[in-house]
Order: sequence, then structure tokens, then C-alpha cells
Amino acid sequence: MSNEALFHTLTAADIAGFIESAERAVCYAGPGIQEEVARALLAVMPRVGPEMLTVCLDFDERVIRMGYGSFDAVSLLRDAGIMVRNAPGLRMALVIADRAGYLFTPTPLYLEADPAPGAASNAMRMSGAQVDEALARLSPAAKAIAVAQAATPEERQRIAALPVDVGSEQVTDREEELQQHLDGSRQQVVEYYIPRVLDNPPDALAGRLLEAPTAEDAKRWLDGELNRVFPTAEALIDEMRLEVRFKDVTYETLKREDFLKSVKEAFPHIDWDRPYDEFKAAAGGGGPGRAGSAVRG
Repeated sequence: MSNEALFHTLTAADIAGFIESAERAVCYAGPGIQEEVARALLAVMPRVGPEMLTVCLDFDERVIRMGYGSFDAVSLLRDAGIMVRNAPGLRMALVIADRAGYLFTPTPLYLEADPAPGAASNAMRMSGAQVDEALARLSPAAKAIAVAQAATPEERQRIAALPVDVGSEQVTDREEELQQHLDGSRQQVVEYYIPRVLDNPPDALAGRLLEAPTAEDAKRWLDGELNRVFPTAEALIDEMRLEVRFKDVTYETLKREDFLKSVKEAFPHIDWDRPYDEFKAAAGGGGPGRAGSAVRG
């Protein structure tokens, strides 16, 4: 990656390598962060210290579902003691190592592949003044780094006077909170069924024991059974998908014997017999032209 050029192609590997070159401070801001980049921050942390690492992300499930980053990457950082700040609404990104930095367009990996080396430019090199101003306006922590890196007292004063533009707060345990709600629901299920299991032990449990099951035996068995079917917060988020399908339903389709049965199974709380009979009557009396028109559903 040539430092002299204004425009660059930045891949996740390029960003990770750039971060690992830092000697004093690193700042990363964007909608999300990939694991390769997070691991680069972990690698440089012993050299610069966690207090000199600034990470600001739009920590939102929708961002993760688009492939801008992963929850695992955020967990790596937080488990290592690196503060991750939530900056809602970020769609562009920047990475700064010491006094050098790049603005870049992050790649939603669920929609397109990471740019290959030499592909169209997706990043622009920042000047020293732009680096200082970006740090000062990104977050209080980044602003402190910019002030510390200022070369002169006048520069420190100028940077200190700049307002912080990007609202950010420390990432909370929202994904952990979702898991706590799921765990609470699961615990209620276990507590409800323990007495019933003790009163009438299932063969799958009784066959493992030489005597009548205890409450602990019942709890352990119920936990094992629920492990196979109860969702986790990570799985719920990862499996979120939106599918939209448009189909034409013609009169020929409506005449099929299995069609009404399928509709009733899909929408059991709606009385389909009356509109279905009315449609057949209208189609039968309306002539071929009306009967053949498609209904958009």
C-alpha cells in the first residue's frame, strides 16, 4: 500500500496490517468491524496500551446482518479490555494509526466480496490536520488522543476547542441482555416441569438411573433436552433473513383441489370459504376474460 498515493484499495488484510504498524495510538470507526481487524487491534494493544485504542461502531443487528462486521469481533475486543463505543448511524469508516489515516467505504460482505488488491479505490489518505480533526470530533476518548499527539501548545488548544460531532456511548451488553431474557424463559420452563418429571419420570430419564430421580436429576435432564431445541441470542440474530416473494395466482390455480387447503393451513384464523366461493361464482359468470385475469398476492 503506497503511502504517497491519495486513493487506495483497502482490504480487511490491508487495514489489519496498517493497524499493526502503529507505535502510539489507533482509532477505528465504522458501521462494524471484521475479526481480522479486531485481532490486529489485540496484537498492537501490548505496545500502545488499551487506553490508546479507540473503537467506535454502529452496534446494531441490522449492520451485522449486512456483513459490515461480526459480534464475535466485538466480543474479542471487549474480552481483552478494549472499550468499544456505540456510534449509531455510521456508514463510512476511518482507520488511524499514529498520525496517518484513511477514510474508506466499508464492504457489506453479505452483499459483495471484500475488494481484491488492485481493485477500484475505496479509500482516501487523510492529511495530518484531517487526522487530528477526525479524532477530536469522533469521541471524547479519541479527542484525548489527538490532544496528546499535538506537536505544539497552540495545536493542543485548537484541538481541545473542537466539538465532538459523533455521539457515542460505550457498547452495553444488549446482545447479552437478549440471552439473559432467553435464559430466564428457559429457567421458567425447567422449574415448571421439574415436579411433573418427578411425578412421572420419562423413560429416557428413568432408564439412566438406578433409583427414583431427584430434583437435580430432573433439572439436568430437562437442561439437556432444552439444549437441543432452545434458541440462543446469537443464533436468532444470525438466522434473521427477509424474503419477499411475489406470485401470480390465476383462476386455474384457484381451481386446484389442494389450493384452498394450503391457504387454510397457512392462514388458519381466516374464513376462506366465503371469499373463495364468491370468487368462483364471479369467475364462472364473468366470462373467459375476467376468469383468466391474475390476482396479485
